[in-house]
Amino acid sequence: MDILITEWTGRTATLLQAALRMSRDTFAHHLGVHPQTVAGWHAKPNTVPRAEMQAMLDTAYEKAPDGAKRRFAANFPELSAPAAPAPSEELALLRARVGQLEALLRTYAPEDTR
Repeated sequence: MDILITEWTGRTATLLQAALRMSRDTFAHHLGVHPQTVAGWHAKPNTVPRAEMQAMLDTAYEKAPDGAKRRFAANFPELSAPAAPAPSEELALLRARVGQLEALLRTYAPEDTR
């Protein structure tokens, strides 16, 4: 599953590193940056890398194997949440539940006493 990162942060960069199963040094070499850059992302996960680095991280993600992309996506629960039912399905479920509740009410309050 491909996901769109609109702005990389230290946190998302290190999640990509973990998904690729690379050490800090290997990930730094992979990106063509100094290992201290990657160490900085670990130390300050809210850091937003500069534009050139954003592009490098985009490229690293785009070239990542499918398994790494799945591991990366697994860190974003909102992406793996089940899809909401279609409106027509949801309406059918609500109607069925209302029918169940009406039947339950009838067992407690027969029509002649209402």
